[in-house]
Amino acid sequence: MSGEEVNGNGYDEVVEEEEEEDVKPSPNKRARTNGETGDDDYKPGAIRRVKLADFVTYEHAEFFPGPSLNMVLGPNGTGKSSLVCAICLGLGYPSNVLGRASAFGEFVKHGKDKATIEIELQKRPQDRENYIVTLRINREDNSRKFKINGQDTTLKRVQTLNQKLRIQIDNLCQFLPQDKVAEFAGLNPVDLLVKTLQAAAPPEMIEWQKELKELYNEQKKLDASHENDAAELARLETRQTSLQADVERLRERQRITAEIEKLKDVRVVVEYNDSRARFTAAKKELKNLTRKQRRLEERFAPALAAVQAKEAYMNQIHVVLDTRKRTLKGAEDKAEVMVAKSESLVNKVQALKLNLEGNESAMGAKRKEIMEVKKKMTQLRATYAQEPKVFNAPDWNTKIREQEHQARDVEMEMRENTDEMATMKTVGREKHDAIDRLKHKLASLDSEAGRMRSQLQRISPDAAKGLDWLEENGDKFEKEVFGPPMLTCSVKDDRYRDLVQATLQRGDFLCFVAQTAKDHKTLSHYFFKVLGLSVSVRSSLADYSEYRTPMSRQELQSYGLDGFATEFIQGPDAVLAMLCGEKKLNQTAVGLKPLSDEAYQRLLQVPSIGAFATGRTFYRVSRRREYGAGATSTRAAAIQRGNFWADQPVDTAEKTELRAQIEQEEAEFAELKVQNKALKDKRNALEVARNEALEKTAALRHAKGELQKEYNRWQALPDKIESVKNTLEQKGQDIQELKQQRMELARELDQAVLEQAEAALAHKEAVAGIRAAYQAVLEAQIRYIEAQSNHESLKDEHAEMKTELDKVAGEIVLATQAEQAARNTAKRVQEQVLAVSQKWDVDELKELTLDKTAESVTADIRTQETRLGLIEALNPHALTEFEKRAAEIEKVRQRVASRDVEANKLKADIKELRDKWEPGVDKVVSRINRAFSHNFEQINCAGEVDVHKDDDFDKWAIEIKVRFREGETMQILDQHRQSGGERAVSTIFYLMSLQAMAQAPFRVVDEINQGMDPRNERMVHERMVEIACREHTSQYFLITPKLLTGLRYDERMKVHCIASGEHVPSFTDRKEIGVEVMDSKKCAEIQMRAAAAYPSPEPFGSDD
Repeated sequence: MSGEEVNGNGYDEVVEEEEEEDVKPSPNKRARTNGETGDDDYKPGAIRRVKLADFVTYEHAEFFPGPSLNMVLGPNGTGKSSLVCAICLGLGYPSNVLGRASAFGEFVKHGKDKATIEIELQKRPQDRENYIVTLRINREDNSRKFKINGQDTTLKRVQTLNQKLRIQIDNLCQFLPQDKVAEFAGLNPVDLLVKTLQAAAPPEMIEWQKELKELYNEQKKLDASHENDAAELARLETRQTSLQADVERLRERQRITAEIEKLKDVRVVVEYNDSRARFTAAKKELKNLTRKQRRLEERFAPALAAVQAKEAYMNQIHVVLDTRKRTLKGAEDKAEVMVAKSESLVNKVQALKLNLEGNESAMGAKRKEIMEVKKKMTQLRATYAQEPKVFNAPDWNTKIREQEHQARDVEMEMRENTDEMATMKTVGREKHDAIDRLKHKLASLDSEAGRMRSQLQRISPDAAKGLDWLEENGDKFEKEVFGPPMLTCSVKDDRYRDLVQATLQRGDFLCFVAQTAKDHKTLSHYFFKVLGLSVSVRSSLADYSEYRTPMSRQELQSYGLDGFATEFIQGPDAVLAMLCGEKKLNQTAVGLKPLSDEAYQRLLQVPSIGAFATGRTFYRVSRRREYGAGATSTRAAAIQRGNFWADQPVDTAEKTELRAQIEQEEAEFAELKVQNKALKDKRNALEVARNEALEKTAALRHAKGELQKEYNRWQALPDKIESVKNTLEQKGQDIQELKQQRMELARELDQAVLEQAEAALAHKEAVAGIRAAYQAVLEAQIRYIEAQSNHESLKDEHAEMKTELDKVAGEIVLATQAEQAARNTAKRVQEQVLAVSQKWDVDELKELTLDKTAESVTADIRTQETRLGLIEALNPHALTEFEKRAAEIEKVRQRVASRDVEANKLKADIKELRDKWEPGVDKVVSRINRAFSHNFEQINCAGEVDVHKDDDFDKWAIEIKVRFREGETMQILDQHRQSGGERAVSTIFYLMSLQAMAQAPFRVVDEINQGMDPRNERMVHERMVEIACREHTSQYFLITPKLLTGLRYDERMKVHCIASGEHVPSFTDRKEIGVEVMDSKKCAEIQMRAAAAYPSPEPFGSDD
C-alpha cells in the first residue's frame, strides 16, 4: 500500500521508500505536495511528516501534512484510520485512546515481525532542529521501543515532549478518532468543560481550575467539620446546662463531706488525748496495786510457808501416783499386745490350713486337665492321620470368576437398558410436552389473542421466541419491558385501522420496548448475544405526556382531518411514547374522507404537520428551508390494507395441520410406549438372569469357603498338636509347683502353731505384771488422799489471808489488762494522729480540739451527715462529667476558632483564584459561543454554548443548546434528543469553534461527516475550510471515506488521497520499472479502472 496525496487540480506523486530493516529518519526528504507552505506556517509541535513501515495495512508509506487543513480521503478499508492510529501510538499514547483495546503487536502488518512509525514534529523557535519520534513495535512480545532524533529514549521522555509541545491526543476536543465519536457525543457537560479548557485555554487556567477544585473540596471538608464542631459544641453546652443543678448539689455535698472529714480528724485528736489520759490513770492504778500486793505478801509470809510445805508434799505424792498409773497402763497395753498377737497367730494357722486344702483341690483339678489334654492330643493325631479332601483354589476361583463375568455382562446390559429407558423417558416427556404445546396452540386459535400470537409466529419466529423468553424472564429488568406493538396496542376505531397502520413500518409492529437504558442493554444482550435473535429493541425514555399534538382536534378538523394518529390508538404509555418519538404519531393527522384541493394546500402551509393520511392516500411533506419558506415537496402513496390490529380469521389449514401434527406426535408417543414396555420386559429378564448368576456365585463362594476351611484346619493340625504337647508339659510343671507349694505350707503351719503357744505363755506373764502394778497404784492413792486432807485442813486455817491476796492479785490482773488496753488504744490512735497531723497545722489542731470531747465531735459529725443525707445526689458522676465536658467545650471552641481562621483564608484564596480564572473561562466560552452560533446561523439553525456555574467547581459544566427546526425551542445536546446526523453536525461545529483558540499544535477528526445529509455536509465543509485555513490556526486533519463534488477548496488546505487494491501497482512492480512515484495521469487511469470494476456508488460519493 502507498500513501498518495491529491490537490484540487489533480493527483500528485506517491512517495515510497525502499524496503529496509528500520525506517531511518529523513527530515530533509520532501515530495512535491499541494498546499505547499513554508516552515514558518507550522506551529511548534505540528506534524511535518509521518513515515510507516509494516504498520497495519501499510508496507511502506510516507505522508507530508500541511500546516492547516489536511483532508485524508479514501474508500473504506484503505488505511485512513491507520494513519490516525500511527499518530496516536507513535507519540506514546495507549491504544484505548483510539477506542480500541488491542495489544500493540496486533498493529504489526500480517506476516511481519515488527512495525515502525516515524513522526517528525515542528520545532519551537528556541530549538535547533525538528523532533523526530520513532517507535518500533515487536509482534512477538508486544514490546515498544522509542527514539527521539535517532537516540534511544523512554516512554516517559516522549510523554514529557508531548507536554512541552502541548500535544493532547487524549483530549477528545483535539483528537477524535472514529471509534470515539459516539463517546464524545456522550461526554457529560462537566468533562466537556475540562476537555475544552485543555484544548482552548492557556496552561495556567488548567492549573487554576485544578487548584480551585482542590481548595473547594478543602472548603467543603472544612465546612462540614465546622458544622460538626458547631453541632458538637451546642450539644455539649446543652448537656452542660442540664447538669448545672446536679453539679451544685454535688459541690454542696463535697463541702459537707469535707467538713465531716475535718470533724473526723478532730475526733481522732480528741480520742488520742482521751486515750493518753486513760493510759496514764491505768498505769498509776497498776503501780499502786503492785505495792499493796508486796506489803500483804510480807505480812502473811510465815503462816503461808507451812501451807506451802504441805502442798509440796502432796505434789510429790501426786507425782509418784502418776508414775505408778503409767506403769499400770504399760502393763495393760503389753497384755493387749499379747492378746492381739495370739489372735493373729490363730488366724494365720487357720489360713494356712485353708491354703493346704486349696492346694489339694488344685492338684486334683490339674490331674483332670492333664487327662483331658492327653485325650485331645490323641484325637488330633488321629485326625491328622486322615488325608483331607482335595482343594484346588485356582479351579474354584476360575468357576467363581466365570459366574461373576456372567453377572457383570448382565449388569452391563441392564445399564444399557436403563440408559435406553432414560433416553426413552426424556424423548417421551418431550413428545408429551410437544403434544401439549400443539393442543394449546390449537385451542388458542379459537381466541383472538391466540390468533395474533400465531400471526406473530408466522411473520417473525425470532420475535415470537423473544416474546416467550421475555414472559419467563420479566424479573431481570428494572421496569416492565413491552412486547411487539402488534400485540400490546390496538386501534380504538376499526375505520381508522388502515390509516394509522400506513404511518408505521413493519419493524414498528415487531419491536420490543424498554423503559430504561439499562433494560435496553440487558434485553439486547440476551436477544442478540445469548439467544442470537434478529429482532428490533427500542427505548422509551421520555414520558408519553411530553408528546403533545401541535394543535387541538377542533382546529385540526377545520382542515378536513379527523384527528391525530395517537387519538385512535391505545396501548401502554411507554409503547405509545416510543412510536411518537420514532414515527411522530402525535404530529401525523388522519381523516376518513379525502381532502379537497383547497384543504390540501392549506395543510401544506402548516409546518407542524409533516405527514397525514386521508381517504386511501398517505402524504409525507418535506420542507427545505434553504430554498425558502414555501419550498415543500410531497410524496404520496396509496394506503394498503393493514395486516395488524385486525380480527384474524380462523386459519382452518393451520388447524388441520396442527391436528395432523398432534396425531403424528401421539402415534410416535404410542410407539415410544411400546418400545418402553419392551425395554421393561427385557429389564425384568435381565434381573432374573443377574440374580441367578449372583446366586450361583454365592453358592460357589460358600462351597469354596467350607472346603478351604477344612483344608486349612488340617494344615493347622501339626501346630495344634505341638501346642497341646506344650500345654501338657506346662500342666506337669504346674503339678510339681503345687507339690512344692504344699510342702512350704506345711512347714509354715508348724511354725505358726509353735508361735501361737509362745504367745499364750507371754500373755500369762503380762497378766501377773498387771496385778502387781495395780497394788502399787492403790497404795499411792491412799497416801495422796492423806496428804491432800492435811493440806486442806491447814489451808482452811489461813483462808482469810489467802482470800485477801487473791483479791489483790485479781485486781492487778484487771489493772494490767486495762493498762494494756489503754496503751494499745493510745498507740492505734497515735498512728491516726500522725496521719492527721500531716494534713493540718499543729496550732490549728489545738484550736479545733480545744474544749472538745469525742462525744461532742461525734454529735457534730452526725449533724453534718444528716445534712448530707438531705442533699440527694441524683447523678453521682455529674461533677466528673461536668468538669470533663468543660474541658471538651474549651477544646471545641478553640478548634472552631482555628477553623474559622482557616475557612476565612480558604475563602480569600478561592476568591483571589476565581477572580483570575472565571473571567478567563467566560472569555473562552464566549469566543466558542460566538463561533458556534455563527456556524449554526450559516445553516439556518441556532446554537449556543454557555457555562453552568456553581459554588462547587466540580459542577461547572459546558451547556450546548441547539435548534435544527423552526418552531422548536433550544434543547440541550445529548444522545437522546437529537438524531445521529444532528449530533454529528453539532460535534463538528463545536470542534471547529475551538480551532482559533486551539492550544494543541494539531487536531484530528475521523469520519465525523458520516450520517450527515448532503446539505449539512456541504455546509460543514464550507465552515471547516473557512476556519481551518485561516492564518495562525492549528494543523487540522479530517479523515473521511467520501466527499461531495464541487466543494470549496483553499490554497492553504492539503488533500491526501489513499488508494489501494488490485488496480494499484505494487511497490515491487514500480521499483522494477524505475517508477517510485505516480503522476496524476497514472492515478487517473487507476481510478477509471476502479470505477469500471465497481460501477455502483462512486468511490468517494456523489452529490445527490
